[in-house]
Amino acid sequence: MPGREEEQTTALLISDRSDLSGQLAEVLEGFGYKLRAVPSFDQLDTYTDAQPALIVVDFSVQPGEAEWSGLGRQFPLSTKWALLELSQSALPGLVAAFKLGCQNFLADPVERQELEKKLAELVPVQGGALGELERHMSTEIKLELPSDVSLIEQVIGLVAHRCRDFRSYGPRTLASLRIALSEALSNAILYGNAGDRAKSVTLQAKVDAWSIKVQVTDEGSGFDPREVPDPTRPDAIESASGRGLFLLQQLADEVTYNEQGNSVTLVLRSELQGDAGP
Repeated sequence: MPGREEEQTTALLISDRSDLSGQLAEVLEGFGYKLRAVPSFDQLDTYTDAQPALIVVDFSVQPGEAEWSGLGRQFPLSTKWALLELSQSALPGLVAAFKLGCQNFLADPVERQELEKKLAELVPVQGGALGELERHMSTEIKLELPSDVSLIEQVIGLVAHRCRDFRSYGPRTLASLRIALSEALSNAILYGNAGDRAKSVTLQAKVDAWSIKVQVTDEGSGFDPREVPDPTRPDAIESASGRGLFLLQQLADEVTYNEQGNSVTLVLRSELQGDAGP
């Protein structure tokens, strides 16, 4: 069983794929983690009394509600990430994982730069009361972008970086923001503007200690979100229609559209539940 000193720097990889350990180990060791691979949830008993700093769950082992809930009970202080191949079919499982304690994700196959970036951001929420300055701080962003999907990751990085000025947003909220904003920008570029670079997408964001509010507007004709079918209905399970809206509603605390339907506003609230607002 790991000793007390090792517990503080251990990273667990729950996966039945031997190739993943080699992909992750070198980068993790560079950040002070010692990687241990566990092929299944059934073999976690070895670590009953340990608290690994980081747990990475490979979606190939098909983690469900019982597995994520069990990780939360057994390792309440550990940071938990998912590793999966990002696709429309996998996103509902990722959303469910976030609700059950997952705090971030890695895209499979893992890129070294992505892993290094996420490890560098792995700082616990400081908690406690907000500082007096934070109560009065706010930051705003306004961008007018061409319809180019290659810009999405840069835009997401900019907004997420501004959020980290506030101690009230932890890894789980920032991960939800990244996925939701990627979905909103992709929809605006590919569907609203039909990929026409001559048309613009406007992003307006305001971040303070209490909430993250982002509005994405395209130049398309819009749509009526009330007419989008519920993808969770048995007769709509196989249809791709409605999954994007459903995903936004699961990740954000509020999702609203303008009357034309070409502008969506997302709101994600602060993780400091007990602190009084302004």
